[in-house]
Amino acid sequence: MSQLARSRLKVYNTLTRHLDDFEPIHQGRVNMFVCGPTVYDVSHIGHGKTYVAYDLIARYLRKKGYSVFFVLNITDIDDRIINRAKETHEDPLKLSERYAQAFYKDMKDLHVNSMNLYAKASGYIPEIISQIQGLVDKRIAYKIESGVYYDISEFPEYGKLSRQNLEH
Repeated sequence: MSQLARSRLKVYNTLTRHLDDFEPIHQGRVNMFVCGPTVYDVSHIGHGKTYVAYDLIARYLRKKGYSVFFVLNITDIDDRIINRAKETHEDPLKLSERYAQAFYKDMKDLHVNSMNLYAKASGYIPEIISQIQGLVDKRIAYKIESGVYYDISEFPEYGKLSRQNLEH
């Protein structure tokens, strides 16, 4: 009998507010995507706590016999990075690369090493633009002078997990 069959992992289901058996989309395989830091400054304790927790989850799943592919994104270009680069008279991507390297070292020092891939946002700009344009084309998002925004009125389920009232 495999380790997967011997023990059942329970996870909290935010939608139902109950503990449910963990069932991966593909039997025996778990794909984890975790939002990583926006690298415009040094890491802080919140980064450490967050990524230690996800590292432990990935290790636990692997120990239980799951094949885990763990991606952590690195937001290496955004308004905060651009503004910081203007303040420091640096190229935004050079600034974010410096802080990304510091983040990698911090994770190594914390023995957070379960990630299979660090995916930098700057490496996916065409895909991001295409996805945003698709939302605009479907009228799920709209453009104004300051940017593109998601139209929550087009998503009746918005707020369901948090039990938020759209009027509020």
